[in-house]
Amino acid sequence: MIEASVQTLLPIWQSHAPDLLLIAALLMLLTGYPIAFILGGLAFLFALFGDLSGLVHLADYHSLPAQIFNQILLDPALLALPLLLFFCELMIETGQMAGLSHALKSQFQLPCSGANAAAQPHRLRNSRPKSSKPQAPERSIFMTLFVPGAVLGIVLARTFEIPTEFLTLGLLPIALVLVGLYVTNWILGMWVELGHQTLKQDWLSGATGYPEGAPPPGRKPSRFSMLTRLLPPLLLGGGALILLTQYRVSLFATLAILSLGLILVAICHGRLGPSLLLQVMNRAAVTAGAVAAILIAAYSFHMVYLDLGGALRLEQLASLIVPPDSGPQPWLALIALLAALALLGLVLDWLILAVMVVPLLMPIFTHMDFNSLLTPKWAGIGTRLASIQPSNLLTANEIIIQAKLWFAALLWLSLISGLVTYAKQNGELVIKTLAPDLRKTQTGPISLLLFIMLQLIGLAACLIRPETVLWLPSLLIQ
Repeated sequence: MIEASVQTLLPIWQSHAPDLLLIAALLMLLTGYPIAFILGGLAFLFALFGDLSGLVHLADYHSLPAQIFNQILLDPALLALPLLLFFCELMIETGQMAGLSHALKSQFQLPCSGANAAAQPHRLRNSRPKSSKPQAPERSIFMTLFVPGAVLGIVLARTFEIPTEFLTLGLLPIALVLVGLYVTNWILGMWVELGHQTLKQDWLSGATGYPEGAPPPGRKPSRFSMLTRLLPPLLLGGGALILLTQYRVSLFATLAILSLGLILVAICHGRLGPSLLLQVMNRAAVTAGAVAAILIAAYSFHMVYLDLGGALRLEQLASLIVPPDSGPQPWLALIALLAALALLGLVLDWLILAVMVVPLLMPIFTHMDFNSLLTPKWAGIGTRLASIQPSNLLTANEIIIQAKLWFAALLWLSLISGLVTYAKQNGELVIKTLAPDLRKTQTGPISLLLFIMLQLIGLAACLIRPETVLWLPSLLIQ
C-alpha cells in the first residue's frame, strides 16, 4: 500500500516540486515562525526529497558554503549593512534624534508626549532613567521611516547587481520629499490638535492658556539653540552627499567616516561612554546577524527552487506576463506588477517580499525592454561599472545599469508601502506614540492615507520622469 502511494505521488512531486515548495513556504509564513528558519528548513527538506527522487543531487551543494561566503558575507552592498545599523543606533542613543524632535516641538509650541524627559537628549547611560520608555518615541519614528527603507535599498542593490551608492543617490530626492512631507504632516497634525486643546481650555476656563505639556511663551528656544540641534543632522547628510558625489567614496567608507565623526561629536558632548558604545555595537551586530541569516536562508531557498525546476516556471511566468508581442515598453505589465507588490504588502512583511518574492520576479524584468527610453537619460557608461561583481540571487545580465537602477527604485517605492500597510507603523502607531492624547479616529487614518498617497505620487514621478532617479547616480561615472 505504501509503495502504491509512493508510485501515485511521485509523478505529482516530480512535475510540481517547485510549486509545492512555494505553497509550503507561504503556509509556513502564516504560522509566525522566523523567516530564516522557514526558508532554510524548507530548502533542506525539499533538497533531501529531491535527492531521493532524483530531481537534484546533494553533491552539487558542496560548494554552497563558499558561495554563501563570497556572494553574501563579502558582498559589496551587504558589507555596508552593519555600519548602517551601527550609525542609526548611534544617532538614537546619543540623543541626536531626541534633540531634533524636541527642537521641532518646542519651536512650534507643540505638546511633548509623556514626561518632559522623553524629548530631552540624554547623557551617559548611567545618568539616564532605568526605564527605556523615554526614548521610544524618537526610536519609533526614526526606525519606521529610515532604517527599514535603507535596509531595503541595500537588499535591492544586491539583487539588481548595482552599486549601493548608485541606488542611494537615486532614491535620495524621492526619499527626502516623502519623509519631509510626512514629517510636515506629523507636525501639522499635532499643531491642529494643539489648537483644539487650546479652544477647549479657553471655553472651560474662560482664560487664554496653553495645554498641559506645551512650553510657555517665554520658554521658546532661541534661533541659535534651534540651529545647534539641526546642524548635526544637516552636516551628516551634506557630508555623505559630498563624499558620494564629489569624491566617489563607496557607501561603506562613507558610513565608516560618518560613524567615526558621530562618535567624536558624542564624546565631546559627553553623551557617549564605553558601556553605551558596547551596547550600540551589540544591538547593531545582532540586527545585522539576523538580516544575514535571512539572506543566507533565502539564497539557499532560491537555489533549491531553481534546481527543482523553478527556472522553467519563472520563464513561463515571464512569457505570460510580458508576451513577446507586448511591444518594446510593456507599461501595463510593469504597473500591474508594482500594484501587485503593493497589495502583497497588506499581508506580508516588506522583508519577506524583498528576499523571497523580488528575486523570483527577476526573469520578468529581463523581459521588460525599457532600454530605449532610459539610455538617453544617462549619457555614457564608465569603466567603474566593469568592476561590479554579480551577486544577485537570479541573474539579470540582459538589463543595462540604467534600467536596473530604475526598476530597483520603483520596487523600493512599492515595497516600502508595506512599512505602513502591514502593521500601520507609520500611521496610527507612531502618531499615538508621539502624542497619545490625539484622537485616533481623526489623525491616525488621515496620516496613514496621506503616506500611501505620497508613495503613489513618488511612483508616478519615477514612471513619468525617470531622470528623477538617474540624475544623481549619473554624476558618479562622468
